[in-house]
Amino acid sequence: MKTHTNKTNYVNPLAVNFHRRAPGFTTKFWLFPDGHAYDTEGKMHFRWAQGQANFLRDGYQVKLGDLELRSDDEQTVRLALIRQGMIRINHCCRQNKLTVEGCETFFTEAALAFLRRLVTANSDDIVSVSINSFNAEASAYTNRYLNLIGKFDPASREAAWQSVVRGFSKQLPATPAATKTLAEAAGYDASPIPHNSPLILHIPHAATAIPEPFRAAYLLDEGDLTDELRKMTDWFTDELFTQQRPLIPAVRFPYSRLLVDVERFADDAEEPMARHGMGVFYTRTSDGRPLRPTPEGETADQLRRYYDAHQSIVRHTVDTTLARHGQAFIIDCHSFPASALPCHDYASPSDIAFGIGTDPDHTPPWLTDWLAGALASDFGKVTVNAPFAGSYVPAAHL
Repeated sequence: MKTHTNKTNYVNPLAVNFHRRAPGFTTKFWLFPDGHAYDTEGKMHFRWAQGQANFLRDGYQVKLGDLELRSDDEQTVRLALIRQGMIRINHCCRQNKLTVEGCETFFTEAALAFLRRLVTANSDDIVSVSINSFNAEASAYTNRYLNLIGKFDPASREAAWQSVVRGFSKQLPATPAATKTLAEAAGYDASPIPHNSPLILHIPHAATAIPEPFRAAYLLDEGDLTDELRKMTDWFTDELFTQQRPLIPAVRFPYSRLLVDVERFADDAEEPMARHGMGVFYTRTSDGRPLRPTPEGETADQLRRYYDAHQSIVRHTVDTTLARHGQAFIIDCHSFPASALPCHDYASPSDIAFGIGTDPDHTPPWLTDWLAGALASDFGKVTVNAPFAGSYVPAAHL
């Protein structure tokens, strides 16, 4: 789903103009899970990744993929949009009642914060709130009702609202203490990872840091090591994939792959790139020169703790996402150079704009087909499993 970008229709919850003097009208707008809402005023225009939905003042029609609905099927259209992630908000002036409808998983923290501001800021116009939270299929719903009569002071409204939305806080798996300890030791950001989307961004090769105690083991001078980092880093993939997506969990390894490659198999006997000196511990440069001796003893143990910390965080993120959404889609975020490096087993990919990697057991064909179509452009070819094949799957979920 593509977020609407026409900010002129953005609804500020602190300045919603309900139809106070027109009791025959109902103020309606739609809310996105990211907290953006748009006033319909009888007409709506939304663009989708797989089609267009257009609501006109004199009728209803929608096209979502293979689904085509028209004005005589209004309720089905409404539920179809709710399934797509939109939250429907109606305010009835006659009853001063706010009605909210949406799928359970899309009542994110951002969406609930928007609704809370809306409820607490409009004490003259809202005296009751009815929230219908549908299941994922939008075939059944749970109603939560909030009576605000006589509770117009902000503190009381806030307390009443919290008592209602508390039911949206699902019991998610707690982060194991061992994972927290590993994460802190490995230097990961300690802030909570959001779980408002079934998507997970895995970003293993965007960092360049090599902690000072380990740098002495490298056989390259400072200039050559900097050049090797330049060649082997997937530059800016952390920014490219996470920009304007704060609600999608992202697990980013904070150190360079030249320190330890968290996407390699832990056992070099299982890792194809180990023959190039690029197993879990790199010992060769991209052009085959010696990079460092194979880490041993306490050094190897410490580097493996970094590796284990990353795997634990990914595993916990996947488990928590599965618990909340019933599914998890890992997007492994990489880039590749215009000209193949000596360690690569392919010809120059300069005519490839996007390379999609899949796993035969975990990537459904429909997802590959849809993504290939969505990425098609004039920038270059879209390939599947070329120049690189496969996709990252956490060991615990193989």
